[in-house]
Order: sequence, then structure tokens, then C-alpha cells
Amino acid sequence: MRNAIVLLLALSSLLLCACQFEDGGPCDVVSFPTANGAAIHVSASCGSAAGDGSRARPFDSPALAAKSATSGSVILVAAGTYAGGIVLPAGASLIGAGRDVVVIKPLGTRGISVVGAGTSEIRALSVVGATGAAIDTTGASLGVQGCALSGTKVASDGAGGHGISVSSSPSLVVDGTDVSANDGWGIVAFGVAKVTLGGAGGGSPRPDNDVDPKGMIDPSFMPSTSISGNKGGAVGMIDPSFGVGSGKTDSGTTAPAVLQVSGVAMRDNRTSGLALFGRVQATVDRVAVSGTVAPAGFDYADGVVVVSADSGGAPQVDLKLGRDVVLSGNGRAGLLVAAAATVQVDAQVSQNAFGGVWAQSAGSHVTVSANARLVSNQLVGVVATSGGRIDVTGARIENTVSRPFAMPAGGIPEGVGDGVGVFDGGRASIQGAILSGNARAGLLADKAKVDDVVVKDSCFSGGQYAIVLNEGTAMPAGLGTNACTPGGESAKLTTGANLGSAHSACPGQTASACTPAPSAK
Repeated sequence: MRNAIVLLLALSSLLLCACQFEDGGPCDVVSFPTANGAAIHVSASCGSAAGDGSRARPFDSPALAAKSATSGSVILVAAGTYAGGIVLPAGASLIGAGRDVVVIKPLGTRGISVVGAGTSEIRALSVVGATGAAIDTTGASLGVQGCALSGTKVASDGAGGHGISVSSSPSLVVDGTDVSANDGWGIVAFGVAKVTLGGAGGGSPRPDNDVDPKGMIDPSFMPSTSISGNKGGAVGMIDPSFGVGSGKTDSGTTAPAVLQVSGVAMRDNRTSGLALFGRVQATVDRVAVSGTVAPAGFDYADGVVVVSADSGGAPQVDLKLGRDVVLSGNGRAGLLVAAAATVQVDAQVSQNAFGGVWAQSAGSHVTVSANARLVSNQLVGVVATSGGRIDVTGARIENTVSRPFAMPAGGIPEGVGDGVGVFDGGRASIQGAILSGNARAGLLADKAKVDDVVVKDSCFSGGQYAIVLNEGTAMPAGLGTNACTPGGESAKLTTGANLGSAHSACPGQTASACTPAPSAK
């Protein structure tokens, strides 16, 4: 009788445990994200390889859940660290409980690969230490939101290492995401029809008060997306018809790719911040690109670079840099346009080591508008060279810092600190502009032909010289109409001669009273 009672109590205890598991077992206390769709649950704490993906019996890994997913499935991942890469069918989505609590650690593989055609969302998780790419797809439309992607390594063949890699896809949207310390690009889009990066964020990187002598980034700027410390560059937008390394673009008949960037910070990347290769229409605003550094043994370290077409061909790139863009403290140029392109600059460009804006290819046409401010760049504010064209219309170019420089062919380095430089077949128009405090000259032109340089209704102040026309340079058109340039000077000028060197401000006016004044900032 005693043994029967003990056995009965034991059976009762087992039945009680079973009922508790069925009605609200160990997974009942696990918090899963919520989303619409056919949910498949994953939990590191209560999941099992023998689970069925229900809330009561979740899988123990997102990789296993993805194997049972189809288009329309939504994989909901609870907090935990999960080993191994994930192959997600296009049309399915992967949503974590938060990037601080859901960590995917691939073991020598890609992190999350989306395969097939369809639209997938990846949200609220981290991918750390993938090989090849943290997130990649060929052919699928992809949205990445609220993620952190870091430490991606190149593959054994030396390729990849990207945070996000998307090819031949209709669209890519990235918002609320940190992409950092990857061996390749932070984000690379190859043959993607439309790319949207960033979102609302908070504030502008450009200070409201534009009198800051160094042009710093406003510390109150709160970007929605950060792309930093990537060894291949922050963002690369590549047209498949562009032969990287050849400098050639097939003009083709397909529509150009579309890029929209807002509320993004690109900091301390190698090679470049934003790079455009091929046919692209790009609009950039509320973006800060800063601290780009050169790879070992190379000198390219530009904030924004356009290398996109046959030299002299029809413009392949249409780029607009809005007023709330800051390109600051990059290791070479703030903006380098080395291709056929039309570029509008309303931005603040400051403290770049080898110049603010360069137009250095036939077919490159850069307009620096009245909203633009170029301040405290080293070497030169803006440059037109190798057939490139710069129009400075009402902009301010100020406080260019002298830097030792020698021509690539050799020579003794000399201190160069010019507001505008025109060399080697470049063309420039300066109208309604203020050029002040530039260390050497407001404008220096070398061997420019008639009509290559137009200077009109502009003010030159501070620095050693107002305008320097090196030997072989024709007198700039419109020169007699400048508020700060005395008329009656001889057109016969020799190397190093200057025009208006004795005038530190507009005749009879203070430097701040130059007329006509550019529009208010």
C-alpha cells in the first residue's frame, strides 16, 4: 500500500509538470518580438532543434528556422547569441528582439544571405564577425533596420568583407543601423536600382551659426544611421556597366540608379566616405562625412568621390549635396569629381587636407552655390583642372590654410593656400562670391586661356594676393566689375604677378561689406 501511494504521488507530479509545460512552460516567460505574418519563433533559452517554430516549441537557432521559412514567413528571434550563418528565402523576414540582445555570430561563413526574388526585412539584431558579408543578397529587395553589423572579414579569396552587399536588386533601404569596422565596404550596392540610406535622425550636422572659423560639425547632430571605421570605404554605389579600374562607362540605355541619403554619419572610413561609380542620380542631405583616411601605401582619402564615366563624355552622374551636408576633416579632398558629372554643392566643406572641392576631368561640372561655405581647407578651396569646370556662384571660400606642395613632376615644395585654383585646362566662373582670408591668393590661374576664367562682382580680402595670374594666363573676363579689384591694371602679367595685392578689403569698405552680398546662410 505504501509503495502504491509513492507511485501515485510520482505520477501526479509528472502529470503536473506536463500540464505546466503545455499550458505555459519555460517559453512562456520569453519575450519575442511581434510582427504580422506567419510567425516562426526562435529562442536560445528554451528552443530546441526538435521544435516546430511555435511560441511554445521554438527553434533554437535562426538558421534552423530559416530552413522551414517560405515567402511571407516572419522569423521572430528572442534574446540570445546564435552561432552560424543564415540562409533566408526572399520574401521571408528576420526580426530580432533588439540589436543589443540578439547577436548572430557566423562561424567562418556569411552572416545572413537572402536568396531568390522577393522583398525581405531584417530588423533589430547584430551580426558580428561574419566572413564575406554580414548581410547580402543577389536579386532580392532588402530592408535593414535597427541593426548593428561589424567585424566582417574578407573571404579566403580576398573578396568581400562588407557590412551589407547587394547586387542586381530592385531596392535597398537601410535605416537606424550602425555599420562599423568591416574589412570591406560598409555598404556596397552593385546594380541596385534604388538605394535609400538613413532616415529622420535629429538635427543637422551644419551649425546654425556659419561664422565658425574652422567649420566644425555640429555636435548636436544625431544621425539615424552610422557607417564608420570600414576599411574599404563607407558606401559604394556601382553601375555594373562601369569597369572598375578601367575608368570606362558604357552609356547604355537603362535608367540611372537612384540614391537618396539623409540623416547619416560616415566617419573614419578608409579610402572614401561616399563613392559613386557609373550612372547615378544622387541626392544627399543632412549627412556628415568626416575623418576619411588613406589605406597604407595610397593617398586616396576623399569624403565624396565620383569616378564614373569616359573622360569628356556626357554626364553620367547627377549629384546634389544639400545645405545640411558637411564634408570635414577628410585625408585628401572633401569632394573629388574625376568623371563626367553634374554636381551641385550647397554644403559646408571644411578642414580637408588636400582641398575642399576638385573638378578634375573633362565633362565634370561643379556648381558651388550661394548656400555653400568652404572654410579652413588646406591647399585650396576649389580646383578646376584637367578639363573640369567650377562655377562659384555667391559662395564663401574662406581661410584656406597653406600646405607645402610640389607638382607631381617634381620641384621644390612651396606653400599653397588658395581660395580658387585653375590649372591644366580647367575652367572657372566666380560670380557674386566672397573669398577672404585665404593664405596665399583668392584666385590663382595657370596658363588659362581667354574665357577659361570669369571673375565678376566678387570680393577678395585678406591673404597675400587677391588674384594671381601665372605666366601664359589670359586676363579673366569681367575683371573690371569686381568690388575688390582695381581697374586699369595691365593685362601683361608674369609668373607670380598679382592683381590687387595691396587691397585687403573692398576699396572704401570693410571686408564684411563686400557687394553684392551672397544670399544669407
